[in-house]
Amino acid sequence: MKQIILKVPSLVFLLLMFTPLILTFSEISLGGMDIIFKTRFLPILVSAIWSLSLIDYMTGESKSDQYVMLSKILILCQVIIELLIPFISEDNLLYEWILLIEILGILLIIVSSIFITSIVQKVFYARTTWFLFLEIWITVLGMFTLTPDVQNWEKGDKT
Repeated sequence: MKQIILKVPSLVFLLLMFTPLILTFSEISLGGMDIIFKTRFLPILVSAIWSLSLIDYMTGESKSDQYVMLSKILILCQVIIELLIPFISEDNLLYEWILLIEILGILLIIVSSIFITSIVQKVFYARTTWFLFLEIWITVLGMFTLTPDVQNWEKGDKT
């Protein structure tokens, strides 16, 4: 899993994150694949894969297992919640709780970002914690700034 962040350029991550917007504004029809590419499925999955790849890489570099399993579980729960929300219809019993489910998803994002920040901080200790948190919490920013730094870190002398 850690090879994903090392092999995939940040531009590819960004294009995948913005694919729904690009397809919507260009009015391209993909038939049965519209639900995957024109909804929030693709960005959520790309964000989760990027986060899991980042965790795996940083865990290998820091040789520490603190918060790793908890972060992965939180990301998995977050993905499940975010992917199921569009399927909760008005006749579903969970419809009354949809706002609380959305808030739970946001809280999971924040808590997992805190844990991932502590994992990445062990390797990129010179980076400020608040900016590192923002890079992880706002995954598009992290894909743009943190992915090239991780790739350069792997190519460099790692000091």
